[in-house]
Amino acid sequence: MRSDLKRLIFWFLHTVYIMRRLFGAPQEVVVLMYHSVGQEDWEFTVTPENFEKQIRYLKNRGYLFWDFRELKEFLTGRRNSIRQAVVVTFDDGYRDFVTNALPILRRYQIPALLLIHTDRSSYELGNQYPLMSWDDIKKVASQGVKIGCHSHSHPNMKQLSDEQLRQELEESAQMFREHLGFAPTLFAYPGGKFNASVIQMLKESGYTLGFTIDRGLVHKGDNPFTLKRNGISAHTSLLEFKVRTSHAGEWYEHIVQLLKL
Repeated sequence: MRSDLKRLIFWFLHTVYIMRRLFGAPQEVVVLMYHSVGQEDWEFTVTPENFEKQIRYLKNRGYLFWDFRELKEFLTGRRNSIRQAVVVTFDDGYRDFVTNALPILRRYQIPALLLIHTDRSSYELGNQYPLMSWDDIKKVASQGVKIGCHSHSHPNMKQLSDEQLRQELEESAQMFREHLGFAPTLFAYPGGKFNASVIQMLKESGYTLGFTIDRGLVHKGDNPFTLKRNGISAHTSLLEFKVRTSHAGEWYEHIVQLLKL
């Protein structure tokens, strides 16, 4: 889509959403997906300056910052949100989470969920950016960052046999127990690839939430294993961020599908 048309649509939807909020608060949760916060020239790297602008915007707008426990309570109807709520997640566990993202999160007292693949290899990631070590992960976990699983080797899980899938989950759980002392219950699908067999295996392995990369919001009663997230990239303007963190983001996705933009 041409950038000027995209910007115009975002501006219009954001304006409509602000007017809509005057008539009541929505019962929905925004889950944000980040990867890297740094200066690398990579699509999935957000600069520290832009990351702080995004967090500050949410804070100034009165968003509630939830962790996974509050999200689970919301899904089952045991928690309501009188204001817009947001959950901040990071995939892969890049080293710049420690050096760049975490200081900003602490400054604004924001909880975060870090979703890691346990072999700590860059082989399947398509880049060579430094990853957190297990010592790094253990340290941030001791400081309150919640840790979830992103598989063991970051494969396309739809292409795995049942035996391979079971081994992937068993190996990741073993690494969690060895390094962190617990088995994970939160999962993010590598590359967003999953199917019914993957979900069933996750349930059998003790997982309770599964995060996708499909854009959208989380609503009460949603399937806890197909939770939508809004990926934030180097190209996400502050205007687009405002739209993605509101119901206007879902309107935008409907427009894109309708007009095939």
